Amino acid sequence: MPESKKKSSIEDFLKLLTSYEKKNLFYFYNNKESKNIFDLIFEKLKQNQTLKNSLFNDDDTFKDNADEEIKTELEKAITEMEEAANEAVQLGVNLNYQYEDVDMEPILKARLKVLQEDNGNSNLSNLEVWALIDNVPGSTQKFSERLKQIEKTKFPKTHLIPCNVGGGHWVGILLELDDKGIVKRAEYMDSLTPSQTVFDNLEKELKKVYSDATFTQPENTLKQTNPSQTDYTSCGAYTIENLLVSALGTTKPENNNITIRTSHLDALKTNNSTYHKTFNSKQLANTPKTQSVQVQISANNSVVFTKERLERIEKIKEFINLLDKTEKTLLLTSHANNSDTPGETFIAKFRKMIESKQSNTDIAKELIQKLFTIDSGNTITKYKDEASDEIEEAMKQIATEATAASTAASTASTASTASTASTAPEAAPEATPEATPATPATPATPATPATP
Repeated sequence: MPESKKKSSIEDFLKLLTSYEKKNLFYFYNNKESKNIFDLIFEKLKQNQTLKNSLFNDDDTFKDNADEEIKTELEKAITEMEEAANEAVQLGVNLNYQYEDVDMEPILKARLKVLQEDNGNSNLSNLEVWALIDNVPGSTQKFSERLKQIEKTKFPKTHLIPCNVGGGHWVGILLELDDKGIVKRAEYMDSLTPSQTVFDNLEKELKKVYSDATFTQPENTLKQTNPSQTDYTSCGAYTIENLLVSALGTTKPENNNITIRTSHLDALKTNNSTYHKTFNSKQLANTPKTQSVQVQISANNSVVFTKERLERIEKIKEFINLLDKTEKTLLLTSHANNSDTPGETFIAKFRKMIESKQSNTDIAKELIQKLFTIDSGNTITKYKDEASDEIEEAMKQIATEATAASTAASTASTASTASTASTAPEAAPEATPEATPATPATPATPATPATP
């Protein structure tokens, strides 16, 4: 394989990894844990056969010493991550914080004001910043609904719309209407590799209202990449800057997530001091206030729940995490085996546990109302439709989080006894699961090496 092509394949593979996975993989290489190396790599490449073929022979051995080159590139990436994180800490910026729904609009408006004043134009009348839209099933914040609202506005005007894709990624939409209400410009901006499916679906919605409009993807957008590293937590920050650069025609800022995030903090401090206090405390502690769809569906990315169902899933997880250690272990074991009582399904066992706790646990009382049909005598009759799916999803997530916590603890323990501290990955903050993840802003729980 030509050297340049192999290097490109390795770079493409590394872009699939979270920072925690990179550290884990590097640790596996140094400790010659072949099974874990292959498990993690194959798990990431199972959806990309072309990339897999470029790195592996037919007998699943590495091509042309690709394993050693991956290790070398990993070492560079980890060094760069550590340097960037240290620099960010000094500036009061947390690179692990992913902007959530409530952050986008106030930051966008604060930055817009700064840029217009810097460019000698404080007139905001021809620009409209809208609250977010998303593509989560069951949501009322749809692009089609926003377009209906835009139709009723005065012209000419340029509309800036942040869009949350699947609960875990931000993209930007710009619509410029002329004085007759005709779309003069429609732009779709994605700081990562754009999803053709998302692009096509949003364009279909656009054409239902503005039949002649077609999205373009401006070439001057900032890309969320650094040498040998991809940052998957700064999409919100980059989306804000891309919308502003395109709307105002200004020079795009330095393509550096630390610089961009710092400018957002400064803009809030100057133009929205109240929200600056809230946002700054959240990002420093990485403690978002709203629920992240991406975190909550991380155990099964093929499923997307409505926000109402996600709330119930979180409540189920909260209930389980409040059980004492023995009860929680028994429940997890029962779920793994479907049941530990012959003839009794796990879902039936779960119902018994909730009922047994309802007299002394408020969460159990609340769950009974959310998950069961109650008759006139206030007696549980049966599970509501889809309740069993929500319980199953909650159990999957708890099991995933438990595995991540175990892996992180094992890694940290091994690292503390290793002869060379630099060979073991640090217990990355994003790998530590919380009892009740808060979320759209929390970075997705890092995947851990899976057993095939």
